[in-house]
Amino acid sequence: EELGTLTVEGSAGGGVVKATMNGHQKVQRVEIAPEAAEDVEMLQDLVMAAFNDAQAKAQELAAIFPGFEVRRLDWLGLV
Repeated sequence: EELGTLTVEGSAGGGVVKATMNGHQKVQRVEIAPEAAEDVEMLQDLVMAAFNDAQAKAQELAAIFPGFEVRRLDWLGLV
């Protein structure tokens, strides 16, 4: 449950598309720079890449901190 309070950000295209995901790998936010909307195919690729990047980071977070309490993460300065 505590992983749900932690977030990671994946990005693609040098930050043109960003996806924020919680530790349960649920997307919380998507940001798309206006210039990305000009090329739909590129945008689709960037969104997919940002989601995959965020998911990989969320999986790493879950593997590093299985059952770790959020207050301990806060004490370590990680949240």
